[in-house]
Amino acid sequence: MLELNSAIELHDSTLASFQQTDQHIVIVFSPAYIHKSVGNPGVDAGSGWVQEAIIRVEAGSIEAIPLELPCDLLHGELRIDNSRITNRSIGLQGRCGI
Repeated sequence: MLELNSAIELHDSTLASFQQTDQHIVIVFSPAYIHKSVGNPGVDAGSGWVQEAIIRVEAGSIEAIPLELPCDLLHGELRIDNSRITNRSIGLQGRCGI
């Protein structure tokens, strides 16, 4: 079976909760819209799925807090090192299972 690449589409997902501790941030999307594609998810043709997704961020910070949760994500950004991910997709690589 062909392995598909996956990404969370931020603009079609719902932020259910987040929690910051001294060591990490846990972000829960419920549901998250997951785009799967043989090519570049979020860009190339593929299929869409919804499911809960949990992202754990080590050594992160939160710069803005939504007034009410859960909330549908319409805009915003995620910054990883010097890369800025806007309201498109977060590629799922490394330690993750979807």
